[in-house]
Amino acid sequence: MYTRCRQWHLPHLNHLNHLKYKIVIIIFPISSSPPPPFLIFYFLTLRFPFFFFFYFISIFDLHLLRLFSPLTLPNPT
Repeated sequence: MYTRCRQWHLPHLNHLNHLKYKIVIIIFPISSSPPPPFLIFYFLTLRFPFFFFFYFISIFDLHLLRLFSPLTLPNPT
């Protein structure tokens, strides 16, 4: 059962899909309150179960973007 689930989810976890859902997160403004991506991935998870994995991947990407974004870096001057 576990291997069957892995085989069903692996085709969706390729590089292009990861980039596609990362772009969905990047489109939204990086702010301190991210309810729009949360809501979008919540409804996508209800519609497609495999979005549950991209939900966690994208939340992690959102935190990385906040850490390494030039907008959030301190001004050197």
